[in-house]
Amino acid sequence: MPVAGAVVFFVAPPPISIPVYGSIAGTSLFVYWKIAKALMLPPVMGREGMIGRVAEVVTDVDSEGSEGMVRFDGALWQAVSEEKLPKGEEVRIIGLDGMKLLVERVHSLARFSVLPPPDHP
Repeated sequence: MPVAGAVVFFVAPPPISIPVYGSIAGTSLFVYWKIAKALMLPPVMGREGMIGRVAEVVTDVDSEGSEGMVRFDGALWQAVSEEKLPKGEEVRIIGLDGMKLLVERVHSLARFSVLPPPDHP
């Protein structure tokens, strides 16, 4: 983008080229800043990337040890919970037991919290 701005700066008269070049330079700096910020974030994958995230119950999860199914990031997972969770409920992933997700109900106000999810072992 700065190359296009440089062309405008040298071709157009100064009353036009300076604001155009300034806006192109400002936009470029903003984009570069966002890219640099994203590159500095640590990668979150695997178990660490799942814990604290929200999933949707696809088949009822019973509190008596029977498993239900939840959808997380487009994939179906077996899930267990200490409470009964009906289909359509939003749940938070609190841990993994092999290939099963340990989930808990997302309370209506917790969904809008600005605080990070609590750490679970």
